[in-house]
Amino acid sequence: MEKSELKTDQLQQLYRESSEKVRKIDLKKEEAEKHYRNYFNFVTSFVSSGKLLDIGCGSGWSSYLFAQHGFETTGVDLHSNGFDHETSEKLKFQTEDAQNLSFNDESFDVVCTNECLEHVPDPQKALSEMTRVLKPGGYLVIIGPNLLSLGMSVKAITKYVWQQRPISRVVYRDTDLPFHPLGNTLPEIFYFFGRNLFLIPFKSMAKNPSFKMRTPDLRPPFHADSDSCYLLNPIDLQKFFNNKSDFSIKQSGAIGRPKSLELVASGTWFCAQKKM
Repeated sequence: MEKSELKTDQLQQLYRESSEKVRKIDLKKEEAEKHYRNYFNFVTSFVSSGKLLDIGCGSGWSSYLFAQHGFETTGVDLHSNGFDHETSEKLKFQTEDAQNLSFNDESFDVVCTNECLEHVPDPQKALSEMTRVLKPGGYLVIIGPNLLSLGMSVKAITKYVWQQRPISRVVYRDTDLPFHPLGNTLPEIFYFFGRNLFLIPFKSMAKNPSFKMRTPDLRPPFHADSDSCYLLNPIDLQKFFNNKSDFSIKQSGAIGRPKSLELVASGTWFCAQKKM
């Protein structure tokens, strides 16, 4: 794993204590259903029942929706007092670190996480924990951004950077500008585009995953993964699970999207199944 100034203690403390800055709160059910629709639909396209672990559930809305669908759901998050819902027969919450889960081996039929892994200081350890607590035959689902996306870099160069205000931010960084994983100013965006053009074939040819880290920007308000510490991408997940003989990859890329577009797409959509 590549090292960087992760600010690990500060990052973990932020997620343990901040209830309003880094998670969706005070949603109405209709808003939650809309926000988590793609996550819910992707998971349920592979499995429709069983014991489900929702890692990094934030305020708990995604866990609530899975429980409403009939899953026996456990929502976990670093935050100890950030859940919006009461527990029930089908729904419970507890404080957990994805890198060191307290559950027994082979406890869940589904382990899933949405927009979480890119914020974990040791993603390889978190993935190992997810696979450990999954039952044989169970599904592991990971959704998040693709922080090596060439397509997003092109959009940033041709569109997003020109929306900066004041206009001087197109070229020059000021002290209030957050640090986006793909860059904010035009020089930064070109730099990271070139870096990713190198990283993608390098990662694709390597036998093992190389989890490239970055220094998170811990200044609120957080948006566009400025607080992410891992450059989540589908190649790392493919390499990780290709090296595990007890897993098979069921889906890499959004359902219905041509495989050729996976590396330029803005999102990471991944599902692997643990063999019986």
